[in-house]
Amino acid sequence: MKYGRHIAALLLALLLSQGAWGQVVDLDEAALRADFAHHKVNVLFFFIEDCPACQNMVHHVVTLRDSFPEEVLSITGIYVSAETDGTALGGFKEDFALNFPILHDSTASVAASFGATVTPEVLVIDSDGQIRYQGALNNFYYALGRHRRRATANYLQDAVQAILAGESIGTAYIEPIGCFIDFD
Repeated sequence: MKYGRHIAALLLALLLSQGAWGQVVDLDEAALRADFAHHKVNVLFFFIEDCPACQNMVHHVVTLRDSFPEEVLSITGIYVSAETDGTALGGFKEDFALNFPILHDSTASVAASFGATVTPEVLVIDSDGQIRYQGALNNFYYALGRHRRRATANYLQDAVQAILAGESIGTAYIEPIGCFIDFD
């Protein structure tokens, strides 16, 4: 992946770990790398509460979070919405029993910096801060509004397992299908 995305991923992880989102923090790359080293695998999950694809997929993320200890897997939700009062997000968190921290990306700037264009979309980042996978969670959707009875390929889970096993990930990007992120 491009160097700029590598640094952006590291910076985001450090800001999340320090609860400093929205603040300007002057850090060097060594400090940023150290934060990703706290977890073998780091996942960023871009979502919006009113997207049917997100509603159908979020349980996969919740289940994955429950499958590993915190030192092994870190998942952070990136809520891409101009909503300012948090009501919709609060309801979504409760309805779907979200078990991971959430960042509110009200201007879609985080999504833009990572190249995320659709919700749901995930990035899987290793402990060295390298983005190893980006895209769809699985193959449940095969076209916009069209889906299988159940997923037959689980890209997110496979990427996490590959990193933990020290293996390469076969495909680094699989186009996600869902609701487009509004960058206006």
